[in-house]
Amino acid sequence: MKSKVMLVVLALIPSLVNAQSTQKIAGKVLGENGFPTDGYSILLLSPKDSSLYKGDFFLDPDFSVETNQIPVLLKVSSFGYKDTLLFVQAASNKLLEIRLTTQSYELNEVVVKSSLPMFSLKSDRITLNVAGTVLSESGSALDVLQKAARVKVDEKGISILGVGNAMIIVDGRELPSNQALEMLSSSEIQKVDILTNPSSKYDAKGKAVIEIRTKNAKNQGFGAEVTGRMNKGAYWNPYVGTEISAKTAQLSLYGFYAFSQNKRFITESYIRDFTKQTPPLFGLIDMESINKTTGNHRIRLSGDYSLSDKQKVGLQFSGQFLDGNNSKNEISRTYNSTNTANSPISELSSVQAIPFKRNFLTGTAYYSYQSSPAGMTLHTVLDKSRYETDQKAQIQETGDLSTITKQNNQKTTINITSFKADASIPLPKGYKLETGLKYSHIQNQSNTFYSSQGATIRNIDYTYKENLGALYFLFSNQFGKLNAELGARIEVSDNYATTDVVVQDITQWNLFPSLNLNYNFSKNWDANFSYAMKISRPTFQDLNPAIDYVDSVTYFQGNPGLVPEIRHALTLKLSYLKMMSLGVSYTRTNHPLAWYVEQDSENPALTRITQKNCNKSDVLSIDAMLPYQNRWISSYLSTGLIYTRTSDKESGVRNLKRPMWYAYAGSDFTLPYGFKLSSNISYYTKGLENIFYFDPVFRMDAGIRKSFLKDKLTASIMWNDIFRTDDMNTYTTINNQYIGYHYYYDRSMVSFSLTYRFSKQKSKYQSRSSINEENQRIKNLD
Repeated sequence: MKSKVMLVVLALIPSLVNAQSTQKIAGKVLGENGFPTDGYSILLLSPKDSSLYKGDFFLDPDFSVETNQIPVLLKVSSFGYKDTLLFVQAASNKLLEIRLTTQSYELNEVVVKSSLPMFSLKSDRITLNVAGTVLSESGSALDVLQKAARVKVDEKGISILGVGNAMIIVDGRELPSNQALEMLSSSEIQKVDILTNPSSKYDAKGKAVIEIRTKNAKNQGFGAEVTGRMNKGAYWNPYVGTEISAKTAQLSLYGFYAFSQNKRFITESYIRDFTKQTPPLFGLIDMESINKTTGNHRIRLSGDYSLSDKQKVGLQFSGQFLDGNNSKNEISRTYNSTNTANSPISELSSVQAIPFKRNFLTGTAYYSYQSSPAGMTLHTVLDKSRYETDQKAQIQETGDLSTITKQNNQKTTINITSFKADASIPLPKGYKLETGLKYSHIQNQSNTFYSSQGATIRNIDYTYKENLGALYFLFSNQFGKLNAELGARIEVSDNYATTDVVVQDITQWNLFPSLNLNYNFSKNWDANFSYAMKISRPTFQDLNPAIDYVDSVTYFQGNPGLVPEIRHALTLKLSYLKMMSLGVSYTRTNHPLAWYVEQDSENPALTRITQKNCNKSDVLSIDAMLPYQNRWISSYLSTGLIYTRTSDKESGVRNLKRPMWYAYAGSDFTLPYGFKLSSNISYYTKGLENIFYFDPVFRMDAGIRKSFLKDKLTASIMWNDIFRTDDMNTYTTINNQYIGYHYYYDRSMVSFSLTYRFSKQKSKYQSRSSINEENQRIKNLD
């Protein structure tokens, strides 16, 4: 009888243990000033003897810990702050906010024996933890991004493989140009988040979003830094920059100035096979350019002031003033067959001198309010920007019988005014509402003047106005192991463009939904599903119908009839230990924008290059990420397969399809005597983008850094594109006409850099901007 009772008791033990259900303790940890910390640990201790039950380390302000031990002591520890101890009697759906109290230390030396993982995963993003890892020694923010999985950095911008161009946001403000990332040191970055399928909270134009968060200054005082750099590619390119910061209990000031000269070598070649047309034509264009920037001044001044512990205001002014000259030498030959050994039926030699000026000014003002530690938050931002470009091309064209002098001038002024407000509102039963609105007004005024032998051929004024309004809602909550987030964004755009007649007058309403579901199977395994609908609007220059002269037989022309492309993106991801992942994604794009090369409808001897909308494009991708880290090395491998299919009735392209395989390996090595060595290797096979194929690309970068004088002086040598293999070769067939294009930009260069810090105090002003997609739609900002 006793044995039977014992068996019954043993059988009931698991159920008795599990009777106390797993609960979640969630909250937010901030510094004394309300800013996020550089990281903190959450420890759960026994109330009886303070023995450790479990713990974890967090970089984000928000934390969440599951436990079946209630009540419990919760201990929060972060360097530079006093330990905070709380007694938790019951888990609550209401999010706690913990403010840490600053604690001063007087230390002669700090030796860090452990390091954070360089790479981690969350439900909607990939995270590079820069602070506390070897990534902080990479150099600039661009060097950090080159180490990120699936991120491609080139002269066209920053993009995510299989997704498209990425929107870059630094401390809440989207950068006006990727070149601005060169101003940001990797040592100032806390972390980088990569969102391949962003929610409705972000501007609907974002194919992908890269968020960079910089460190917060804890120490009050004064700081300064000077950097000198010399790049050697085909030419020498100097750079010098300085920054000054000052911080008190309420006021933070920051100033930055940089001057650089840039000289780059570019080669281009075009093939146009129109031999199946009447008359048959086969064209070759070879072009060499030297783009020289004689003066490039950048300035940024900013400051913020704490009105109280609930309210803050801030101002920022930034500008870039650029002068330069682009010299081109081009030879254009036309044949009546593909046999180029025969004499061409025509040959043109063109020499162009194109002095240019590009200036932009932008000002930002913001106000933020937080009602209580766990209450509502509100952020409002007002932006005003002005962009001016002016170039005057002097052209000397020599044909078979004569030499003709031509002139092609272009002047553009773009004004952008934008207002944005975002609010976060806690709701009953653990629900949370994020909502916001945005309004932007854009005006583009440009003039194109073209003359030949002093006689005016074309003088066109183009005016473009756009009003864009947006409103978004995002609801989220935790249901056991499932975290759900449902959002919607409403955008209305009103576009009006004229030349000598009305080109377009369109008003459009769009609704962009998003859904994100994350399910935690166990302590180590997570599954995530997301859906988002997005839009990409044409750039202002792409809509401008003015002609950009190349030579007498070739020209670029904008297309005011372009419509935005609409994308539907689905992603399913399985992750282990929040480090390794296997993902599948599918994207359907309607009306994708693509370049077209075609014969002029009035004169078949002329070739026009313009953009048009295709019918649709489908992209299916499978990717895997495998990180590795120990005391001496931090690395990861990213690899995947991307399958693209495009259809376009107008060009005769039907079911154009191609798989592409990519692999990326990035490593950082900690060497003896404080040296840091880094290497990055990337490879892409032949692939397809819209209606153009592209050939395989291989690239390798490497660099070494060393700090002296207790980290006040840092020296580095970086070598990008070591084997000079990163070039672009694309081709397609449109209406039975073969089109080929080859482009090489002088990216292979060695960089020598010295940085001296006058103080370890670093006070980075974190601005926010409502001008998001508008800046990205302005080409050639650099």
